[in-house]
Amino acid sequence: MVAPPIAAWRLAGRQFLRTAALAVLPCFGLAAPPAAMAVSATAAPPSASSASPTATLVPEECLVIGEGLDPARGRRLFQEATEAWRTGRRGRALDLYEEALIADRSVLTYDDDGMALALLERLQQQIDLGSPTTALLCRKGFFENIIIGDLEAAVEHYRRARDLAATEAQRNLAAREAARLSEELVYIRRWQQQQQARLAALRRLEDARLAREEKLASREDQLNALRDEKEELQARIAYLNSQEAETRAALLTSMARRSRARRYYYYRNDVLTPPSTPAPPPAPYPGPGLGPLPDPPPGAPGPLVSVEPRPLSREFDPRPLQSVPPVPVPPQTGVFPTLPPNDPLPEQSSSMDTEVGSPENLELYYLYRRRAKDQKQEIDQIRAEITGLERRINAIDKEIERLQKQWAEEDNRLPASPTPPAPTSGGPRRPPAPRGPQIIE
Repeated sequence: MVAPPIAAWRLAGRQFLRTAALAVLPCFGLAAPPAAMAVSATAAPPSASSASPTATLVPEECLVIGEGLDPARGRRLFQEATEAWRTGRRGRALDLYEEALIADRSVLTYDDDGMALALLERLQQQIDLGSPTTALLCRKGFFENIIIGDLEAAVEHYRRARDLAATEAQRNLAAREAARLSEELVYIRRWQQQQQARLAALRRLEDARLAREEKLASREDQLNALRDEKEELQARIAYLNSQEAETRAALLTSMARRSRARRYYYYRNDVLTPPSTPAPPPAPYPGPGLGPLPDPPPGAPGPLVSVEPRPLSREFDPRPLQSVPPVPVPPQTGVFPTLPPNDPLPEQSSSMDTEVGSPENLELYYLYRRRAKDQKQEIDQIRAEITGLERRINAIDKEIERLQKQWAEEDNRLPASPTPPAPTSGGPRRPPAPRGPQIIE
């Protein structure tokens, strides 16, 4: 059960006050006028629990947004409505809440515990269960607008109220409110379209920005991959260069040992018997400017005597003609000469004394020749790998240069990034709304 609307309560209150005044007048020796007595006899105070949504009649008035704000009264009525709602008096609470909304719409900012939606449901039940009147349709449109902001439904209810209006004033008021809400609805739709277009432009800009960032990240990944590969190849080339140097040194050692082994086998006597030291040539004649001619040493021809070169005999002592003492020749004992201890050749330890040399020297010759051949092949392989890596590095450098040039051309072809559209108010100026509710009876 729902209590009667506010207008009915106002009418009942006025009748109750009039009846009380007529009852008090005899106490002061005053008589009530006949017309008043007739009214008091027929009037009856309303009952607080008497009305239902179907039995309550809404006065023929059209409620629209207009003047007449009373914030203090609105807050007081809202507190009373909240207390009644929490104590279970739903009808009384909805009546007080409806009157509070009419007095001040700012009470919508407070927590209403569901009274606003309950008020809309009660009005809808009154429209569905009974024949809707102009006042009821206007109230439904008014609360549809201020409670949930459903302008389409509010305009529809005001237009129905315009069609059902009995007086010209109500018809004009409902039509004017419907037109005003229609203009506001057009403004909101136009603003929504502009905001949707603006958001779509912002989304396109954001998508373009993300695509550009992904493209730049992809480019950076490509460059980093190429540079990392280049660094790995350079490190590999450095390692191969060191390996090549070591192998080349080993190759030279093997070649030297191979040659030595060959000489020891084929030229054993020449290797073991050092050649005789040739006599140094005689000192040249310094010339007359240096003094008298030197006396020739004993047994030597004079400086002006032409002497044909011939091998010196072993009995000739060349020491007077040498400025450096000769190297002593070891005695011929038939044993191989001793080489430095760091020489790894084993042919010095051979005890075989043959005419051409030891068979071990021939085996060492083939051993070192095969080893030198393998080392030469290894050097060729290393050099081939280094050449391939260097070619790959050159290709990477060219690829990096090509990508950078291509990306620069693509960036130059791209248009400048558009600035995001600024938020606009959209369309014509919004029509000013009246400040408070206005009731025309």
